[in-house]
Amino acid sequence: YGEEAQRASQLAHHWRAAGNAAQECHFALRAARYAAENYAHRDAVALFDRVLALLPADDPAARADVLLQREESHHFLGDEAGQKAGFTALNALPLSPPLRIRNLLSQARAAEDKGFYPRVIELAQEIIALAEPAGQLKEIATAHGRWGAVLVRLGDYDAALSHLHTSLAHYQRLADPQGIAGIHVNLGLLAFYQGRFDEAAEQFAASASVSSSANYLVGMSRALGGLGATAHTRGQYDVAGNYYTKTVKIAEQLGAPNESIAALNNLGVIAYLLGDYRAAEDYYSRTLALARQAGARRSVSLTLSNLGRLHSTQRAYALAEPFLLEGYAIAQEIADRFAECSTLNNLCLLRGRQGRFAEAQMYGEQAVAASTTANHRPSLFLARLGLVWARLNQNLAVDDQVEWLFACLADDPALAGAEHPLENYLLFYHCLIFLDDPRQEQILAQAHQLLQAGAGRIQDAQKRQMFLQHVPEHREILALVDHLTLPALA
Repeated sequence: YGEEAQRASQLAHHWRAAGNAAQECHFALRAARYAAENYAHRDAVALFDRVLALLPADDPAARADVLLQREESHHFLGDEAGQKAGFTALNALPLSPPLRIRNLLSQARAAEDKGFYPRVIELAQEIIALAEPAGQLKEIATAHGRWGAVLVRLGDYDAALSHLHTSLAHYQRLADPQGIAGIHVNLGLLAFYQGRFDEAAEQFAASASVSSSANYLVGMSRALGGLGATAHTRGQYDVAGNYYTKTVKIAEQLGAPNESIAALNNLGVIAYLLGDYRAAEDYYSRTLALARQAGARRSVSLTLSNLGRLHSTQRAYALAEPFLLEGYAIAQEIADRFAECSTLNNLCLLRGRQGRFAEAQMYGEQAVAASTTANHRPSLFLARLGLVWARLNQNLAVDDQVEWLFACLADDPALAGAEHPLENYLLFYHCLIFLDDPRQEQILAQAHQLLQAGAGRIQDAQKRQMFLQHVPEHREILALVDHLTLPALA
């Protein structure tokens, strides 16, 4: 049974006891690969470590190959320290061009995970320059895909689309289902951030279909996460929660906590929107621990922003502030436009709730600039609304900003893609009261209609009641409606 992979670990142990280092090394490597293929990444890392201890120091190619395989398991585990040690060892070795490209590809993936976006672009350019003369189409496709993905994060959508289409064409030529599935996810994210949610859902569904046909679990996990996000934007919280839960289960099956970070954060968002603040804080705390361990700075920033928003909603301002300030500092450092928009808007709301309206205005102005650069309309609506609120409370003119907000609501009454649309409506209502604008009751009527529609989409009676009664903004909308005769809506 010597060549059966599942028995390789036993044979490695046997040859170790027998004192035959060469045979132990051979079977330990087979066992490590088998463990990695079956998602037992901690076992794989331990076995790869043993192989490296046995390999001769004068065989750099063999050592580099094992280090690169081990890095794959470190990636799935979200082990930033392990990755750093591996790359340090790799960079000290003389590498042939193919091994050098593999090393650069691994470093590009790690840099993207950790939010080092300019470094990803540098690495992608280097990979393409090395791979094109040799006609290494898969490596070229991967580099363009990484380049496009980080340009999405940076808000450079036209350039991102060009790189993603180039990558997709190469993967289709290669008939590479994993590559095709990954590009569909990134095309979905590009559409999502621009507010084209139907197109985003189509891209995520295409990725899920390709991943399912190829039994590609990583791709399926990411596609389901995208489908959850599009369901979330439509107020389908039950559907979104189911998608996110499936994503977490796949991550567990993969032995890859790194793959569950976004889904856990999004489950926290769903719990927050339903008014289950204890569950939301638990999800966010789990996410933050995993993201910090993995060095996933974008996820750290977004989760800190969500924790800050959660505490701000509960009027725990002293708790909210450090989360939001750290989240914003990270978002600025990595130049992630969506994370910047999120943290700036939440800082504007926090300062306004604290009565520090000059600071709220400052953050609102920065949020408007960031949202405009990112071309993210839902963030821009809240940014302009927060700025109006801050200026009104300082007796400053709001010019044509109020009419812009009305026009935006006329185009998209549901505020698709907004983090908390009903909170936006209620804040706008209070601004209109300040202005003594007669359209205030129309806005409240629209908010009430959206609230009832949202509650109607929640199947579980207990969750539906929590949605209506545990969220402060929802309670206030219901209380206001009880005391007013609102205009009928078409």
